[in-house]
Formats: sequence, structure tokens, C-alpha cells
Amino acid sequence: MSFKSYFKYFLIPLIMIFSFNVNGKEIKDKIMKVKKINCELCDLRFRDYQNLDTSGSNFLGSYLYRANFIHSKSINTIFNSTNMVLVDFYESDITNSSFVKSDLTQSSFHHAIVKNVDFTFANLENSDFELSDISRANFTAAELQGSYLHRVKAPKTIFRNAILTGSDLSYSNFENSDFEFVSMHGSKLDHSNFSGSNFSRSDMHSANLKFSNLSNSLLIGADLRNADLEGVNFSNADLTHSNFDGANLRDAILENVNADNMSLCEAILPDGTLTPSCKKSKKTDH
Repeated sequence: MSFKSYFKYFLIPLIMIFSFNVNGKEIKDKIMKVKKINCELCDLRFRDYQNLDTSGSNFLGSYLYRANFIHSKSINTIFNSTNMVLVDFYESDITNSSFVKSDLTQSSFHHAIVKNVDFTFANLENSDFELSDISRANFTAAELQGSYLHRVKAPKTIFRNAILTGSDLSYSNFENSDFEFVSMHGSKLDHSNFSGSNFSRSDMHSANLKFSNLSNSLLIGADLRNADLEGVNFSNADLTHSNFDGANLRDAILENVNADNMSLCEAILPDGTLTPSCKKSKKTDH
């Protein structure tokens, strides 16, 4: 990169960030518009884009380790195939941006606007989305193990084939979202709204879904073995070929469900009774 380009894209924004007024006090935080950055395969480690508007920029394949995008705006920005480990997008707006195949391990999107963002095949292990708006975002085949999606707004979001094991999706709104073929065993999904969502052939064994709303949802072939389903609303859900063996369904609502070929062995029913074991008795030799 030439010195002229470096000065235009990085030094000038940094000078603006650290500017002072005549009284020696820092200028109040404001989003400052900079010219679109076109920097493919660049080394941008530790870059500071705080309070900057880099919308429409292209960072394809760049190294953005620990970059700072706090309070920034990066709408319609390309971050595909980037290394963004430990990047901070706290209270930023990245609407309509793309992070396809990027490494965002331990990144923060806390309280950010993440609407309609493409995270297909991205690595988001142990990332933080608390209080963010991820409506209509696409997490197809993304790795989200141990991620924190607590109190998020996420209607019509796609998680198809994603890995969400050990993640926290509690107290959130995932209405009409797609979780088909998702692995989320052992995850916290309690007190959330999943009405109208698709969990077909998903793995939710040993997950905590206490008091969540799964009304009008699809759970065809879903694995909910040993899951905590206390107080869950399954009304009008399709549970065909699903496995609820060992699950806790105490006080769950099962009105008008399709339970064809559903497995319910040694499970606690809504009234507190325990269903029989389905283990085949061993044959004795005579």
C-alpha cells in the first residue's frame, strides 16, 4: 500500500478520532464519514475505526485481528474471508454486510444492529451478540459453539446446519426462524419465542427450553432426549418422528400437536407422571 493511500484511509481517520476542541476537552462521539475503503488482503491488525462510517467498503481477505469498530457504521460492507478474531463491533451498525467464511472467534456484536447480515460458513465461536438485533441474518453452517445470543431480536433468522452447542439463546425472540439440521445440544434456549420456527432434524438433546414458546413450530425428526421442556408451549406443533425420551414435559402445553411416531420413553408428562421404559427386555435362555 502506498503512503498516500495509507494517509488517506488510516491516518486522517485516526487524527479525527483524537481531535480536541479549544477547551482541551474531547469532542463528543460522532459518526464520521470516511471515503470508501477498498483494501483487499491488507494487514489491518489493531486498526481503530471507532465512530467512523466505513459503509460500502471492501475488506475482502484482510487481517483485522483485534480491530476496533465500536460505535461505527459499516453498512453494505464486505468482510468476506477475513481474520477478525477478537474484533469489537459494540453498538455498531453492520446492516446488510457480509462475513462469509470469516474467522470471528470471540468477537463482540453486543447491542449492535446486525440485520440481514450474511455469516454463512463463518467461525463465531464464543462470540457475543447480547441485546443485538440480528433479524433476517444468515448463519447457515456457521460455527457458534459457546456463543452468547441472550436477549437478542432475531425474527426470520437462518441458522440452518449451524453448530450452536453450549450456546445461550435465552430470553430472545426467534419467531419464524430456521434451525433445521442445527446442533444445539446442551444449549440454553429457555424463556424464548420460537413460534413458527423450523427445528426439523435438529439436535437439542439435553437442552434447556423451559417456558419457551414453540407453538406452530416444526420439530419433525428432532432429537429432544433428556431436554428440560417444563412449561413449553408446543400447541399446533408438528412432532412427527421426534424423540422425547427422558425429557421433562411437566406443565408443557401439547394442544393439537401432531405426534405421529413420536418417541416418549421414560419422560415426565405435563401432569407429572412418568412414561414407561421402552427398553426391550432381555431374552432368557431355557
